[in-house]
Amino acid sequence: MTLTFGQMFAATSLFKAGMASYGATAAATTELSYYHHIIQNAQNNQILTMAEIRNAEKRGRAEENANRLRYKHMKASQKAGWGSRNILMTGGTPLDILLSTNVIEAVDREAIAANTDNEVFGLNIKKFNYKNEADIASAKASSISPSRAGSMAFMSSLLSSAGDYAGYKYSKIG
Repeated sequence: MTLTFGQMFAATSLFKAGMASYGATAAATTELSYYHHIIQNAQNNQILTMAEIRNAEKRGRAEENANRLRYKHMKASQKAGWGSRNILMTGGTPLDILLSTNVIEAVDREAIAANTDNEVFGLNIKKFNYKNEADIASAKASSISPSRAGSMAFMSSLLSSAGDYAGYKYSKIG
């Protein structure tokens, strides 16, 4: 059986369109998989950041407790030292020292709280950024359709081949 040029051209055009469709589908599938990995990584990072936030808050509470105990022992030591020397603590220098110890304790307590709040704030921004990264990748992934990409490549290749064939058929060459 002998094939005409038109039949051979149609067969090769179908093969070419099929290969273009396969390539476009594979590329879109790979791109879709890539965005799904980005989404999964961003969601995992959000979970890890939430754990970091809990740890920062826990660390802040531990620092506050350690600070409170340190000053409690310091004041007890000051009182015991003055008491062992029979110094009255109701006025004068001993009372001033106790009051200044209280002031320094309050300043340290506020510094610890501010540091903890700043760390938690930064981690919340980090978590928010991971959420945005996941949302953007999800939006991009939802616009990718491997079957649509394959269909469009197939049709584009067929139409291009049909145009080439029409150009050949109606030209002065054949």
